[in-house]
Amino acid sequence: MTADPPLLLVVDDDEEVLETTSLILRKAGYDVVGATDGEQGLRVLRDRRPDLVLLDVVMEGMDGHAVCRQIRQDPALAGTFVVMVSGARTAGDEQAAGLALGADGYIARPFEKREFLARIEALLRIQRIQRELRFRTFTLENAPVAALLVDARGAVLHANGQASDLLGLTNEQITSATIHDLDERCDLPRFASLWNEARDGQLLHLETRYRRADGGTFPAEVHVRHLRYRGDEYCALHVQDITERLTLAEQLRQAQKLEAVGRLAGGVAHDFNNLLTGIITNAAVALEELDTSAEVRKIFEDVRAAADRATELTRQLLAFSGKQMLEVTALDLGLLIREMTRMLRRLMPENIELRLELAEESCTVRGDPVQLEQALLNLAINARDAMPDGGCLVVRTGHAPTPEALTAEGLEPGQEAIRIDVEDDGAGIPSDVLPLIFEPFFSAKADGGSGLGLASVYGTVRQHGGAIDVTSEPDEGTRFTLWLPPSGEAPPPVQDDAQRGPWQGTGRVLAVEDHEMLRKVLERGLRKLGFDVRVAGSLAEARQVAAELDAPADLLLTDVLLPDGNGRTLADELLAQKRVRRVLFTSGYTNNVVAHHGVLDDGLHFLAKPFTPNDLKQALRRIFDEE
Repeated sequence: MTADPPLLLVVDDDEEVLETTSLILRKAGYDVVGATDGEQGLRVLRDRRPDLVLLDVVMEGMDGHAVCRQIRQDPALAGTFVVMVSGARTAGDEQAAGLALGADGYIARPFEKREFLARIEALLRIQRIQRELRFRTFTLENAPVAALLVDARGAVLHANGQASDLLGLTNEQITSATIHDLDERCDLPRFASLWNEARDGQLLHLETRYRRADGGTFPAEVHVRHLRYRGDEYCALHVQDITERLTLAEQLRQAQKLEAVGRLAGGVAHDFNNLLTGIITNAAVALEELDTSAEVRKIFEDVRAAADRATELTRQLLAFSGKQMLEVTALDLGLLIREMTRMLRRLMPENIELRLELAEESCTVRGDPVQLEQALLNLAINARDAMPDGGCLVVRTGHAPTPEALTAEGLEPGQEAIRIDVEDDGAGIPSDVLPLIFEPFFSAKADGGSGLGLASVYGTVRQHGGAIDVTSEPDEGTRFTLWLPPSGEAPPPVQDDAQRGPWQGTGRVLAVEDHEMLRKVLERGLRKLGFDVRVAGSLAEARQVAAELDAPADLLLTDVLLPDGNGRTLADELLAQKRVRRVLFTSGYTNNVVAHHGVLDDGLHFLAKPFTPNDLKQALRRIFDEE
């Protein structure tokens, strides 16, 4: 398949000259269309779009200069290749005037046929080169990413508008630079290596860092392709800012880590927390029964302390992985922090000042007060350890728009959020450590630590639909900022169990627990509280015991996970059959049986394992006192 011959437009008011010129061009293989005046020539030009226009300068009416001026002023025709034709006697002045108007070439008459055709062919070659360059420039300018054209020395020959926007530099600034000025990792040897690899025909993909006009840098992905054009060699570089991609990849990595740790925590938490409940409860009972002077008492105190530490480690694992159970309520964070003041002051040595800067307006969120208090305590302890020589710990609350860089399930960028700052003026965090501080099992403390304190804070905040960020400079201190979704609900009235006097249970409890030791612990503890107790170790056994009761049980206390089903199914059945009046669920970790995304379903009561005898008592008291 051969290409169509070039189309030439000849405009001349001398019909004999027009016919002769057209005949010469047609015999040479060109397609030719003619016009006898300037206005007709413009109409043909708009209709046929020829490759080249041969335009007589001297014509009646609209002369060649006027036609050329209109062509260059019309955006639709501005790219037309125009060659002026005139007599030899006036060629000098007219050539200067025509070229000033934007003509691409000039031919003087009379001309010899072979010379005329050679000049036409040369002008068409120039026109093809110009079109190709315009196309390449258009392609470069309209590339969807920043594009640079560099030579073998690394000098930037051309940059598109996207490159200027990306780098914050003008086109002149970019084209007066080298690639070594823009790419902080690309020195001369590195560029020479890339050039040679690209010359071998490889399309290169690499990640590096580019500099901006403000002195900052950003991660960039660069695609490099080698080009040859008319004996010259270039490399075309397409540059993309991949900050957002890397951020999303890090978020995915963190989510996958959360999922892996969550599977680990969930896999061990149920059985481990059952064991811890038995250890803690039996130790508590032994300590109640032993004389205060008994030597064996110290052993049980050590047992309870070790179990408490194991409980905290398990809680931190579940918190980081988002597997802890949240009992959410409308919560005024200012009030929560004020109530923590005495505890915070006890944690701080005398050389550390505690300063509260709490907003006057309410800072209400929907959250679990126990888990949020623990998160703030972890941050306060972290701040204390960063100020061994003393300093100031500031806890600040307020309302602020969510930063654009943060992502959270319950917050959109720019949305008003409740902000909590925990700030110290201690040693600060080294820049190489800062990206790792929320990693589970990572600790920068001299004693090693568990590496779960900040990780659990991260998990707790994320489980509340919020986000956490940190700013720190060595020797200038650290600020952790928590961003939480605000709530329009009013906090419920505070109930103080300690001020309501002693409590004793009455009625019958059906306790369902598959772990034998824990089943015995529950039975003994419930009887001590004054309840008539029936126990079962499975779903089937619980149904049988409930069916044999002469009256409904006042409470069903059931583990969520049972060998032959789940406690939620059992509770729904027995409530529907009116065989129980109330239900208290217990479990070692959250799941979707009684909670969704770790938040307890409305209307349900839950006691997390491990628990102490007093925890059990207070949970039962709250349920029975609701009526």
